[in-house]
Amino acid sequence: KTKGYREKHVLREAAKDVLIEEVYNREKHPFTSPPAAGEDPMMTLFEDVLASRALDDQPIFDPARARRALIDMKACPLDQRPAFEGRIQRVVSTTLMHQRFGMSGEA
Repeated sequence: KTKGYREKHVLREAAKDVLIEEVYNREKHPFTSPPAAGEDPMMTLFEDVLASRALDDQPIFDPARARRALIDMKACPLDQRPAFEGRIQRVVSTTLMHQRFGMSGEA
């Protein structure tokens, strides 16, 4: 599926004869959700999960630092939020997965 750092290599090769050069050689760009703002559902989810006991129970992220990152994100200008938000989304999703499926360091 990859060749070096190039993703979707097999797909690109399979469609090479119908793709324009620009598309064939384009780097993959991640899809990102719109930034959370104000009292929207995403910000509410961030606040709820980061205030929960589930954050304290997950074994990967430092809960105090995660909570501080949300405070810092809310205090920064909107154009700087994406730098924080991706990290907060990872903490929140990991916390929810741990709560749902459980994880431990034990083999």
